[in-house]
Amino acid sequence: MINILVFILINFVCGAVVMIWHELPKSIAAHFLTNAVFRKKQMELPSPMKYIDPIGLLLFGFSPFGVGWQKPYEHNPNKLKDKERSLLHIVLVGQLATLLFIAFLMPIYQYFKLSGVHTYLIYASYKLIIFSAVIFVVNLLPVPPLDMSKVIHAISPNAYFRLMQNERYIHTAFILLVAFGMIESFVGQIVLPIINLFY
Repeated sequence: MINILVFILINFVCGAVVMIWHELPKSIAAHFLTNAVFRKKQMELPSPMKYIDPIGLLLFGFSPFGVGWQKPYEHNPNKLKDKERSLLHIVLVGQLATLLFIAFLMPIYQYFKLSGVHTYLIYASYKLIIFSAVIFVVNLLPVPPLDMSKVIHAISPNAYFRLMQNERYIHTAFILLVAFGMIESFVGQIVLPIINLFY
């Protein structure tokens, strides 16, 4: 029983870490991509808690595989130097940071497995990789306000306007897919084979 509770706690901690890791670089990038007229002299980063989505964190904590999502960094696109390109750059920074985090964690996970460290450390490093990969894949879905919707905004404002007109239906479909485990299955089919290629 205690082991189960510890594993659940690790899930929550790892879920929060990957959410913050994905969003924090976007906040930093947005500061430097903001027009000098609006940019503050000293960078003020939001509290890390603002990046944590409660429902996404619960799903990371309790779902068997762990499908969740972060609370996207909110900024005023009208204050950016070049709205379209800057939006795209901000999104790419978040996704790139997540990929780099996965690349950093993979040899650590392998080392932990081979060196026989405590099970909790092996489990935590594995979950950080899985959850990071989940964040990356989920943000490729065109669900506002996740990253892909920002990419659509940057590339085609008209398509983004149509997307926002149907936001309620998109959210409903997304929640149903999560509830029936289809998102979890979809992400698992993408993520696990890639990880198994290395290990």
